[in-house]
Amino acid sequence: MTSKGTRQARIAANQDRQAPDEPPSATQSPASHADAVNILIVDDEPKNLIVLESLLDDPGYRVVRAESADQALLALVAEEFALLILDIRMPDMNGFELAQMIKERKRTARVPIIFLTAYYNEDQHVLEGYGSGAVDYLHKPVNAAILRSKVAVFAELYRKNRECSIANRALLIEVSQRRRAEQQLRELNDTLEQRVAQRTLALRASEEKYRSLFDSIDEGFCILEKVHGDTDAKLDFRHVEVNPAFEIQAGASNVVGKTLRQAFPDLTEQWYVTYDTILDTGEPSRLELELSVGGPVLELYAFPVEGETHSRVAVIFKDISARKRVDSELKDALAAAEKASRAKSDFLSRMSHELRTPLHAILGFAQLVDSGMPAPTPTQKRSLDQIIKAGWYLLELINEILDLAVVESGRVMLAKEPVSLMEVVLECEVMIELQAQKRGISLSFPRPEALYFVLADRTRVKQVLINLLFNAIKYNKPGGAVALEYTLAPPHSIRVSVRDSGVGLTEEQLGQLFLPFGRFGQEAGAEEGTGIGLVVAKRLVELMGGSIGASSEVGVGSVFWIEMGLTAAPSLAGLEVGGTERVRPPVPHGTPPHTLLYVEDNPANLELVEQLIARRTDLRLISATDGNSGIELARSFLPEVILLDINLPGISGIQALSILRADPATAHIPVVALSANASPRDIEKGLAAGFFLYLTKPVQVNQFMDALDAALAYAQTTAARGVK
Repeated sequence: MTSKGTRQARIAANQDRQAPDEPPSATQSPASHADAVNILIVDDEPKNLIVLESLLDDPGYRVVRAESADQALLALVAEEFALLILDIRMPDMNGFELAQMIKERKRTARVPIIFLTAYYNEDQHVLEGYGSGAVDYLHKPVNAAILRSKVAVFAELYRKNRECSIANRALLIEVSQRRRAEQQLRELNDTLEQRVAQRTLALRASEEKYRSLFDSIDEGFCILEKVHGDTDAKLDFRHVEVNPAFEIQAGASNVVGKTLRQAFPDLTEQWYVTYDTILDTGEPSRLELELSVGGPVLELYAFPVEGETHSRVAVIFKDISARKRVDSELKDALAAAEKASRAKSDFLSRMSHELRTPLHAILGFAQLVDSGMPAPTPTQKRSLDQIIKAGWYLLELINEILDLAVVESGRVMLAKEPVSLMEVVLECEVMIELQAQKRGISLSFPRPEALYFVLADRTRVKQVLINLLFNAIKYNKPGGAVALEYTLAPPHSIRVSVRDSGVGLTEEQLGQLFLPFGRFGQEAGAEEGTGIGLVVAKRLVELMGGSIGASSEVGVGSVFWIEMGLTAAPSLAGLEVGGTERVRPPVPHGTPPHTLLYVEDNPANLELVEQLIARRTDLRLISATDGNSGIELARSFLPEVILLDINLPGISGIQALSILRADPATAHIPVVALSANASPRDIEKGLAAGFFLYLTKPVQVNQFMDALDAALAYAQTTAARGVK
């Protein structure tokens, strides 16, 4: 049974249990006048009912209260009402649904309904209210004078209709008496004429009040009647009645008596088909249609009009062209913003490439000199250390700017999963221990009482904690301390805090912590920093559904914290075993060297790789300066590993890789990308294209050598499988 059927059954059961003379469950105020009309007020808030009762305190009204839809329906079953004042937002059944049920019952279908609400104030809600059978739609707080005026109109209309009903019954009695007693005919005729005159006056007054209400609607309103012409004639509808707002909303006047095709010759056939379908199905329709191609757009609510002919349609409509234009302009603005965002990302990617290319040469050659033979002098060593330190700092700045751009663009990819906080903290502790020892900072990493798991991206949580821990070490006092703390945050969150013993921050500095390029008030200090890390950390934590904050006391220290939601542990949870550093075995004497092809158009980068390869007796390097030459050398020498730059003259590295993969002679060769295109999107695109590994410039020497070893091992495994 549906909820509607269940509610009706419950109402019927209540009626059966109720004594014949027992009043309905809705409360009612006593009437002090014999001619008082019944008014039903429905609201789930008792205080609202009290207000309405006070506003309608009149001897001519008998106000009945109902605090729910069920009470209202019971009251309507028990007695008749001149008017129903109905709140829309109620539990179990809203006002629109209740109004529909009332209109479906023959006994209550003609009860006027005034909607009274503080929430449903959009145009579509107003249309829905009128569509469900309401005669008016008022917003809270209600204007007392307006409410009393409207109630008075309907109360008077009810009285007049009641008088008319009484007159009709009296008329029948008089006719019967005339047949029985001819001698009383004149007296009865006089009485009849008097009663007919009164009824006519009442109907005229009722019509005037209806017309006043009809004319007061702001939306355009019209009643159309289907034209039944010749069989071959086109479907058409004639305007029977329109309100004053019709001319404003439709932009046409003097249409009563004219058909749609006469008044609006540019209408599409969809208008006529829609109205005809409403008459056939009896179902209302809500839609948007143009008056002409490219012309005003109207929002319509059309429904059939009850009557003997079943050929009339009522239409409530409003011109929404301005709103449509705003929506279109908003879409254009969003498209322009997206285009600008893409242009910004492309610019940052190009700038990253241009900055990384010279950095690759600077850091590469500096590392070569630093690790070369003979070893640099102490003075040279200090200079090299400064060059390398400054170079890696500049690379860090580039990376953080790109990371911030990706996060702020909303394109950052997060892999949310249950993450063990203890595992992440252990990894962070290992990474910062050396930094803390160099500065004489003591670390305190107590183990949590339980294995806590948060729903987050493991890499990003680690990135945020490393940033907070490095800042706590960097801006600490000599011989200071850094401590990690765990605090459960009800109901289902955990807070991880990083406490330091630094100089602390003022209130003003705390307010600027998460602004780009803010540096804890250390802009003029000796410590290097980009001032971007905390901005990225805040964006990442918020994207993972968490929060970040800080507190500080000058001279005592600061506390930075992140708060994340707890989640259940995965079915198999345990600490990952950290890998040990692979030791490269010495090359046996007499081992033939492996051939390595490097395709690079930048002479400095090419010379750097040549010097790196020269340190290994197991490698032989051949090189090309463009993609086409590199493909020819690959086909001729069949190297075991290919190093390939992305931005090459002629064809790009991606295109060269595609050609190598399509050639059976070179398809098996592992190709390692070595490029200054270092954004996450570039790396993902490169790996998806088929690169074995993707190295970004500038590259660390050990990282470069490890990548070559991995590619050579893969090449040897592939060759062994081919032999078998």
